[in-house]
Amino acid sequence: MTVLNLAVSTGNDDGHAGGAFSRTANPNIAGNIAGTAYDSWFTFRGTTVTQGATIDSATFLLTRSEATGATVSWKSRAVAADDPSPPTTAGEYSAFTWTTATVTGTSADPASYSIDVASVIQEVVDRAGFAGDKVIMQFADNGSASSSFVRPAAYESTAQEAHLDITYTAGGATSPSPFHRSQRFFRRRAG
Repeated sequence: MTVLNLAVSTGNDDGHAGGAFSRTANPNIAGNIAGTAYDSWFTFRGTTVTQGATIDSATFLLTRSEATGATVSWKSRAVAADDPSPPTTAGEYSAFTWTTATVTGTSADPASYSIDVASVIQEVVDRAGFAGDKVIMQFADNGSASSSFVRPAAYESTAQEAHLDITYTAGGATSPSPFHRSQRFFRRRAG
């Protein structure tokens, strides 16, 4: 098994979208502000999981930057793409296709979130063209009441940036079968 402990590594690799789009706001927003849904997104670079690997575990970790006291219904999923680039505009964000695998919950403004996203990451790495390097995770509104939102920390919140921890087992045969080893042995002796 291989373990990856990834963190958002630059300011333009996370942000929020909804009534406003930002890659530099700190903190981010997820939930509902005055009837408008807001999503936060987070890019994780160095996702060197091999295509078709078995995801043994995957945890998406968020830290609250500012308390709001609100109860929020949320969903978490990933961009369904082989090596997506972080969005630079609201239009690019809106054009993303998301994984079918989605984790949902309702939380009363906890200090942190620890979300099991193994099924989400499995769907991404099972894509035939998955190239590794980047995964973009979403933490989004899922029908929260008006003016119920939370403020997950952005990269700019020192030591509070989002994390994605993945443990995986590479797929495919990595060594020849005993039958093939014996074939080579007999060829060497016969030669």
